Amino acid sequence: MNKLSFEFIKEHFAEDRGFTIPDQIVALIDGKNQLLDFGYGMIPSDFFSQDKHFFAGKLQVGICGCSCYVCCDQHVDVNSTNNTVV
Repeated sequence: MNKLSFEFIKEHFAEDRGFTIPDQIVALIDGKNQLLDFGYGMIPSDFFSQDKHFFAGKLQVGICGCSCYVCCDQHVDVNSTNNTVV
């Protein structure tokens, strides 16, 4: 089983992309940012407004590199047993 943790990244200008990236929550799997090649983390208010943090199901952890939601979102599976989220 992998360890899922999160990192908060403050808004910053991305020289390589030519625009400002807003504050974001980035999912780290075993301490590594798995979204670097796929897209971005999520805006904190969008991430924390999901209702699956303590329930089974898919938890969205990233958005597409084109900065929109839905087209290539990144999800992780969440399982809950005896008050433990896995």
